[in-house]
Amino acid sequence: MLILNSKQVKYCHVLRQAGGQVERVPGVAYQGKLFVKGESYGQHQKQEAISRGRQLILQQDKQLLFLVVEDPIGFTLWYQDDRVQLAAEVSTINLEKLVTQMRGVEGLQIEDRWYHLQLYPRCFVGHEAVMWMSKHLQFSRTEAVELGQRLIDEKWIHHVVDEHPFREGYFFYRFYLDE
Repeated sequence: MLILNSKQVKYCHVLRQAGGQVERVPGVAYQGKLFVKGESYGQHQKQEAISRGRQLILQQDKQLLFLVVEDPIGFTLWYQDDRVQLAAEVSTINLEKLVTQMRGVEGLQIEDRWYHLQLYPRCFVGHEAVMWMSKHLQFSRTEAVELGQRLIDEKWIHHVVDEHPFREGYFFYRFYLDE
């Protein structure tokens, strides 16, 4: 078991299998290993965190690491888990590949849509894009909206009349490639 401060680890999200589903959970990376968040303890509970880590070490069958990480609000116990993988972050997504997937067979419904007697050809709905990104990338809704805005900022998509940033609701967007 190692006792570290928050500057010695890299906070991230990891993907793990749970009941046949893939879930995105908080994680840390340390020396090439990934850890999943366990119990949290207050600022005055350092000894409890260390004791729990020691208890877990004695109970395990194989040699896995446990970290006790001190941060501004207390201590968190992190469990090494070789079955998890690093989750993609909004800033690291390859947008060209993402757009190809979004436009593919398993992608978004791109179709002509009517709104207030106006036809908007070959577009998709912001809400559906958020749901698609949440499902396919295991992103939260907030992260999916952030990724949608990145697609606008980097000129992959735009609002059909260029009036709005990316929003989750019933707003129409179009890929620049479809124009």
